[in-house]
Amino acid sequence: MRWLMSGSVPILLGMIFSFLGTAFVARMVGPSVFGEYIFFLTWISVVALLAKSGHEWTLLKIIPGRLKIGALGQIRYLLRRAFLAVMLRAVIGAVILIGLAVFSGRLSDPLSLVLGFALVLVLAFAELRRSWALAHRAVWLSDAPESIAKSLVLAGTVAVFVALGVDVKAGTLLALNLSITFVTAVVATLIFLRLFAPALLLARPEPLPRDLSDTRGVVQSMGFAALANISMRNLDLIMLGLLVDAATLGLYAAASRLGLLAAGPIMVLDRLVAPVLAEAVDAGDPVKLESTAKRFVLLAGAGSASILGAFFMLGESIIEFSFGVNYVEGLIFALIIMTGNLVAALAGPAGVVMILGGAHRESAMITAMSALASLALLALFTPMYGAIGAAIATALAISLKAIISAIVVERRLHIKTTFVLFLSAPRLNG
Repeated sequence: MRWLMSGSVPILLGMIFSFLGTAFVARMVGPSVFGEYIFFLTWISVVALLAKSGHEWTLLKIIPGRLKIGALGQIRYLLRRAFLAVMLRAVIGAVILIGLAVFSGRLSDPLSLVLGFALVLVLAFAELRRSWALAHRAVWLSDAPESIAKSLVLAGTVAVFVALGVDVKAGTLLALNLSITFVTAVVATLIFLRLFAPALLLARPEPLPRDLSDTRGVVQSMGFAALANISMRNLDLIMLGLLVDAATLGLYAAASRLGLLAAGPIMVLDRLVAPVLAEAVDAGDPVKLESTAKRFVLLAGAGSASILGAFFMLGESIIEFSFGVNYVEGLIFALIIMTGNLVAALAGPAGVVMILGGAHRESAMITAMSALASLALLALFTPMYGAIGAAIATALAISLKAIISAIVVERRLHIKTTFVLFLSAPRLNG
């Protein structure tokens, strides 16, 4: 039980503070400014995440083993190579993004373009820093700086500006995000080096052994999967932002944050059950796999269903309390997205089992197909029904990915992961 509590606390606190910080900022600035800010921030975040994608898995895969043998020089070599590669990709991505913004006519203010360029680089650095800390099992230093400290400082600064009568625009929020992210990332890095890697900067970089030096395959395969996942999580906001006014997008952006609450149990449990599932896979223990999946479905399903039920009964009051009365109209969007996340919870940890069980190609294919399905559904429903269409398309894409993953796991690995586990006889060893 200790691993559950120690691992879940920083994750849960990070999710709570991130949500509350976003809600407070949205309340302070109103749907129109919030919608415009989220639209630009979504594009920036996508480019930053793509710049990092793949390299975080290299750090998570190699650093723990190098730490065991004290190979600090090899770790420094790996980190230097990873950060340089990510920064180069971030620069290229930021240039392309600015070109698209200018060409489309959506953004031409030079200051906003500079802010967007810099924010891509800072966010990419901060994201890779989080993976670096996680590779050292420094969970608090991985999650707390951006999720907790940054959220508190951003919300507090916006509150002070509003109290002083400052007209907070989307550009103001981007500037605050940039400066606060930069400071928290730098401070977190310095604290991490002091506490977890004090001798790293003194180590001389050493090339990795031949069996670890070629990480291109890991970066490419995981980067491809990350591309599809990032697309699925952000396509709705991007497409809707091209079709509706800023106020409507602000309502939907708030609703999508609320919709993620129903995915919270899944996000926490995915990380926490992964070591248990990996151990069961290595031991060839299908009984432990299915018993772990059963607990996952019970906890995730109960959590998601409870959150969805609470919003059915008290949704307007919850939105008014968190985001403000101006966002109550977005309740229907949140309920639709939450329904998709409930389906995913009932499908169990199929995605984690698939990756740990060796079905990497199937997992990547499902992710890519789900992203394409999401794009097709958004292209079909959003122009016709606006924000409700985007919510329906998102919920369907989430459900589709979860259901297909569960089916493939059962057929490919002969393991049940869904709520059907409660209807079938338990598997016996031997």
